Amino acid sequence: MRAALMGQSQVRLDHRGRRIAVLGDMAELGEDTEQLHAGLAEDLKEAEIDRVYLVGEKMKHLADNMDESIYCAHFNTLDDLELALLADLQDNDVVMVKGSNSSGMFRLVDRMLEMAAPNIKKAVSA
Repeated sequence: MRAALMGQSQVRLDHRGRRIAVLGDMAELGEDTEQLHAGLAEDLKEAEIDRVYLVGEKMKHLADNMDESIYCAHFNTLDDLELALLADLQDNDVVMVKGSNSSGMFRLVDRMLEMAAPNIKKAVSA
């Protein structure tokens, strides 16, 4: 997750674009899960993320620890997050979607790609 955020910080933005991180629960972290989720707050700030959309019970720990200088919204369901995110997106935004496979974030990515806007660019990392 930290590496992905640092990668997003390297993307050159158009002067109107924003960095948006859409994060779902990270699974299988053991007894440190609360601290590891909450600890991403500093990484988001360092990566100069403008807006954060979170989904899942574990991501609530991050939402509760976010710096007030970054817009942050937490949702209980992916459908609710999707509605808010799609209403907020603007031209030139750079969006990173990340979460454990069990968080279902791939469904959000699929729906975003189905929007078929001619200027949507996608990057896939292995």
